[in-house]
Amino acid sequence: VVGHGIDTNKFKITNDKPQITNKLRIVTAGRIAPVKRLDVLFDAVEILNKNGTDLEIKIAGGPVTKTDKIYFEKLKSDVKQKGLESIVSFVGPISYQKIQDFYKQGDVFVNLSETGSIDKAVLEAMACGITVITSNEAFKNILPPQYFLDEKTPEALAKKIQELTRENRPNLALREIVVKNHSLE
Repeated sequence: VVGHGIDTNKFKITNDKPQITNKLRIVTAGRIAPVKRLDVLFDAVEILNKNGTDLEIKIAGGPVTKTDKIYFEKLKSDVKQKGLESIVSFVGPISYQKIQDFYKQGDVFVNLSETGSIDKAVLEAMACGITVITSNEAFKNILPPQYFLDEKTPEALAKKIQELTRENRPNLALREIVVKNHSLE
């Protein structure tokens, strides 16, 4: 297996004191497309919100194809219909030069892609010490089992997010996986 060349000097844990907040901060990054399954994430956020979890979610990225744009419009409509406008933020594309700062705004990075290939955004978030949750089969043998979402339902995702809330922040074990197996070195 060839590593993905993550610059672990750029994507790193800093000594900056994290902003203290009672909100659970969920982040994700990448192209907004049906294969990313953001609708499942929003359904999970709706469950957490109804259960009284104080949270916010930020999505970095944007649609590319015509199909992506249709999906993006549907997502925005769903967010409004579910009353999640104050919780969900579409922040748009973020440049590679600034993406590490975006990751560090999160407590949990969620990736529900079904591409079957390793998503560099997950590895970058891990290198920043962020706890990740993914259902992408490509990570099944990379991540410890507690970070992998086997049951791909909103209910299972909501439960997994609650289980891993603010676990070991920064998450040194996940960073070490990237440093050892996926760094530039």
